[in-house]
Order: sequence, then structure tokens, then C-alpha cells
Amino acid sequence: MVGVDTKTYAPNIMKTAYSYVRFSTPEQEMGDSERRQIALAKSYCAKNGLQLSETAFADRGVSAFHGKHRENGALGILLKHVQPGEVLLIEDCDRWSREDPLDALTRLREEVRRGIEVVFLRTGVRVSNDNFSDPAILYPNFFGAVLGNAENKKKAERIKASWDARKAALAAGKAVRLNRLPCWLDWDEQNDRPVLNSSKVEIVQRLFELACLGNGILAICRKMAGTEPISTSKKNPCWNPATVRRILTDKAVCGFYSQNEPPTPGVWPVVIDETTYWRAQAALRFSKRQTRPARSEANLFTGLAKCGCCEEHNLIAHISNRVGGSARLVCGGAGKGRSNCGFGGAPLDLIEKSLFSFLADAELIRPLLTIKFTRPSKLDELHRELAEEQKQAARIAELIFGDDQAPRLLYDRLKLEEARGRRLHSEIAAETMRLKSEAPALETYESFREALANKSNNKPHRPELRQALAALLEKIVLDPHGKDGIWCFTVHLKGACEAVEIVCRAKPESWLHRGPRPRDQTRLSEGAVAA
Repeated sequence: MVGVDTKTYAPNIMKTAYSYVRFSTPEQEMGDSERRQIALAKSYCAKNGLQLSETAFADRGVSAFHGKHRENGALGILLKHVQPGEVLLIEDCDRWSREDPLDALTRLREEVRRGIEVVFLRTGVRVSNDNFSDPAILYPNFFGAVLGNAENKKKAERIKASWDARKAALAAGKAVRLNRLPCWLDWDEQNDRPVLNSSKVEIVQRLFELACLGNGILAICRKMAGTEPISTSKKNPCWNPATVRRILTDKAVCGFYSQNEPPTPGVWPVVIDETTYWRAQAALRFSKRQTRPARSEANLFTGLAKCGCCEEHNLIAHISNRVGGSARLVCGGAGKGRSNCGFGGAPLDLIEKSLFSFLADAELIRPLLTIKFTRPSKLDELHRELAEEQKQAARIAELIFGDDQAPRLLYDRLKLEEARGRRLHSEIAAETMRLKSEAPALETYESFREALANKSNNKPHRPELRQALAALLEKIVLDPHGKDGIWCFTVHLKGACEAVEIVCRAKPESWLHRGPRPRDQTRLSEGAVAA
């Protein structure tokens, strides 16, 4: 029986080839890079009898220096898709990888061991498992990987040097062109300087106006829905909370280059004065701590009233479900099981009327706000503590530098002092921001008196009264349990040297006040009389 050569009569099945396209920068997308790479793949398939897959795999604007294109990009997807016996077409070895040469070759060897053939179109080198170690194949791939990696390192060094020079100029207070300026600025090519975009500046000023009026981030987004967004983002050009918050918290609106620490003033044109900026920050902080909707009028003390028992948790308004039930101030920690101070509640209406009766007495309040501090302010204390920390850190550093075998305990102590210094810097920045955001005490009080006269009994305007109250008061400390129908609470006015304690009874007309007094003085007794 004559044997039949099956190879001679087998159908001519063409191998499938996949083209991979990659370029590093978005600017190359505007050029000829992608068309050139695809044309090379088509030409190679036509000459070598391969069938080019219609599925496209491209990493546009993706660098291969760290291998992210293979881990998370289109190349990674392609390597999972291609099967043994199929062909992968790449323009050159620097399109495959620009990583360390040994890493690039290791990844290439792993793929060809699976039975995949990789073709580098520019050189015509075909890499497979059979010929990977052939010097004619290995050396060109190795030196190509070396050149690609070296080129990327050189570019990275030049780009870093360029950005270091720009940052140094910005730190010196000189405006230089960046890839992305603050979104309300344009770059004047003729005069080589940043200029304001008048239409966008009006929108930024509108955002700060809304923030100063007490609107939160989400409320501002709703109010700006009909306005064209000014963000330069291409992915999500809309009024979203992240965009609004970024603009409202960026000190670039005041002319600062905020990427420096501390921010460099006088770099950009000024859009918002610093007073308005800090008042907007204070208003945003207040709106952030509101746990109830802005339309709720139940509790004017949200975020202001603290429990006098546990001295940690806020007092919240609890409204009884019973018919005719009234709202009471209770400890929020006790309600959630975080405090053992109990669930006693003070009548909200009584506390509110007593406080407003006290605050309406201008002859009593104005002297409290004009008395000068007789002791250092909190900011002074923080600066003093920071100076002591710096001296202590310097002494420890001298001991370490003067001893070649300094004990580890000194290094640990130096780390603790450095951590303490960072904490103090943060507290100083927060206290400075708080002071800058506050209007003069008497001015704030007069604004509150006006709001109290016009809006105390007007439910639609109660949220505005709540904001005016927050601008006047630092906090209220109240024991929600009371005793025999008597409640005592301490009022801390912003800008006042001392706190004032108020005693109120079940009958509003019998409320008493006494002040000022040192904050650490014991609570007034039940039978105390007005000062």
C-alpha cells in the first residue's frame, strides 16, 4: 500500500497575526506614528502569507518605561488574547518595552516560551522559543532594549530638570508657563505672562459669593448647573463636587502658587481677596458639619452645642413622637451608645429663648467683645510650643552629630520631636485660617442682632440665622440633664476673653446670667444671682 503524504494535500491555513501599536506622548497622535506602524504590519502580512486580525490593540500616549502598558494597558490584553502558534507584530523592540534591558528580555522570553512568535517589523527579526538564544537574535534585542531604556532615562532627566527650573522660578515669585494653568487664567504669548479670562473670573467670584452665603458644595453644584463649566478637564467637564471644592480651596485665586510649602504669594493675578477667601473656608467648614438638611429649622445649635457631661459629643435635637411632644437637646454620643452620660434632654425652646434673650442685651455683650485679652491667645501658645520643640530638636541633633555611636533612643526621640513639630505647624495653620476667616467681633455681633430681629420668628430664614449664630459663637457647653427644672450652659463668644454662664429655669422669664468668668471656674450654683 502506497503511503500518502498528508502535508502535501493539507489545506493552506494562514496564521493569524496581531498588530500592536504604541506611542508615548499625546502629541504623537497628531503625527504619523500610528499610520506608519499599521502600514508596516499590513505590508509584512502580505509578503509572508499571514492573516492580519481586524481587532486593534493600541496604547496611545502610554510610556513603556515602567511596564504599565503590559500590566494595565492594551499590550496586556493582547498577550492574554493571542494563542500559541500565532504571531505578534511590533514595529521595534522599544515599542515592546523601555524597561531595564534584562527585564524587557525576560518578559519577551516568557511570551515566546508559550509558543508565540514575535516579529519586530523595522529590523525584520523573528523571535521564537527555538531561536531566542541565538546570538543573531539575542544581541540585537538586548542592545535595542539598552538604547530604548537609555533614551527614556535621558528624557526623564531633561524633563525633571526643566520642571525643577520652573518650580524654582515659581518659588521665587515669577510666573512661568505650566502645562495647566489655573482654569481662570490664559497665557499671553505676546507678553509672555498670565492674564485673567474675564468670563471665567466672574464665575469664580460667583462660586465664592455662594460659599460665603453659607451654601455647601452640593448646593453650589446645583445652583451652577445652568452655567458652562470652567474646568479644563476633558474627562468630566461639568460642575461636580470635586471641581467646585478644588476651585474654592485653591489659594491661587489670591495670587499664590499653592504647590509650594508655604505657598508663594504674588505669582498669579488676584481674583479673590484673602478676607473673602478665608470667610469662604469658614462657611464651608460650617456647612460641612451640618448633619441635618439646610431646610430643617429644628436645631439652630447644630455643630455648636457640646455635651457638658462627656465634653466630647455634640448635642442633637430629638423630637418626641408623642402628640404635642417638643424638641429636646440630647447627647449624640449617648444616643449611639458611645457615651455613658445618659439620655437626658434639655428643652430646646427654653435654651434658645434664654440664649437669644442674653445675646439681645447689647449693653452686656459689647463690653465682653471689647475687653482686651490679658493672657496669650491660642496662636501665641502654639508658636511658643513650636519654638520649644525646635530648640529641643536642635539639642538632640547636636548630641547625635557629636557622637559616632549615638544610642538609638536619641534617634527615636528626634523622630518624636519632628512629628510634634509637624502637628504644631498644622495646628498653627488651622488657627491662622480660623482667625483670618472671622470678621471683627463687634461687626459680627451687629450682623447677628440684625438677623435676630428679622429672622428669629421667620421659619424660611432660620438657616440664615443659624449661620449668623455660628459666626458669633465658638461653642455652647450644656449639661442636657438639668436639675429640678434648671439648666446651666456656658457660652463662648468668638473674640471674647472669658466665657459666660447662663442659668435658665422652666419659666423663661426667670433666666439669669452671670459673666464674664474664667473658663475653668466651677458651674454657678442653683441659687446664683445675676451679676
